[in-house]
Amino acid sequence: MRLVTYLLTVLLGQTRVGGRWFDLIPIALITWIAAHSQMDADAEQYRSAYEGLDSYFLFPDYGVGFQTLMRIGNGLGIDFDTFKTVLIFAVLAIYECVLLRLTKDSATVWSLLMVYPMLVSIVQLRQTLGLAFVVIALAFLVARGIRGIPWFIVFVLIATSMHVTCVLYVVMVFCFLGSVRTLTILCTIITLIGTILESTIFSAVEHLIPSNKVAYFYNEHISFYTKAALIALVVLNVVIMHMVCRFVERSNVATQRTVREMRVIYRICTLFMCYIPLIIEGTDFMRLDRAILVFVFIGISVGLATSQTKLAVDAPPLYKRRRVVVNMIVVRCAALTFAVVLAYILIAKNDMDGVIVPLLLT
Repeated sequence: MRLVTYLLTVLLGQTRVGGRWFDLIPIALITWIAAHSQMDADAEQYRSAYEGLDSYFLFPDYGVGFQTLMRIGNGLGIDFDTFKTVLIFAVLAIYECVLLRLTKDSATVWSLLMVYPMLVSIVQLRQTLGLAFVVIALAFLVARGIRGIPWFIVFVLIATSMHVTCVLYVVMVFCFLGSVRTLTILCTIITLIGTILESTIFSAVEHLIPSNKVAYFYNEHISFYTKAALIALVVLNVVIMHMVCRFVERSNVATQRTVREMRVIYRICTLFMCYIPLIIEGTDFMRLDRAILVFVFIGISVGLATSQTKLAVDAPPLYKRRRVVVNMIVVRCAALTFAVVLAYILIAKNDMDGVIVPLLLT
């Protein structure tokens, strides 16, 4: 029953039923699943850390911000299940605030996020909370441009206190340098050098993250199949945002603010190509792309909303209206397929028993 409800919510999100009010459904459903998930992959580890604090051997490895939240929750007498539910709800609330600011079609974004990566995000609590603050940080860059850099740095630091890998997002302050073409060439060169000379990128990261943690993150094996999928994902993010930007710029109905925001997301996706040497070498680094995906899904939703506005404003002939509607259906199907493929490769293929089964099938 839980699986059926989840899938129906995903499909309803693609229809935009209820407008903004629909957002309450995925938020409530995901929060409920988080509250009732006790056998997922990382549950026992976090429960032991929460109840034992300093006496638990992994607790000192947690970020100081996450340690502080655990101490506060423990001190208030809140049990772990409630603590986890509150944190997941906070993450969802952060996402909703960002969506309210950047897109009119938040239902589509929630639909795609529910397919990937929301389920695995419920399990990986520390990094999920850290990446939620990264999403806020990136939203300041998208909404305010260069003027948003001070707030961006503040929220990246908060994110880093939850999970140390989030500090790597500080590189995004350079997304405004040069033209997109220059940025693409530079990122491609850095990616090739970093992939060929792995030790070089390893040494560079050690300047931001303690060497013992970097060694730990690199210690987990990622299959060639998954590496290829991750590289394809990062490149596809750039391609998708390039197409969204071109469409929005030529639509004649999108506001200048919307065009500017889509261009910044395009720049962020382009700069993220520099991370390829990292994300294909460690699972904790691999998860960094989840924050970028939120903005790619926002870009897709903005493209769809722009098409809807174009239909209403331009009032084209019937045959043109049909073509636009068909294009919108194709885009929705392609986006949903994109998210499903990601969920299969990055969740179902490796973590079926630790994520999908305990969250949706028990």
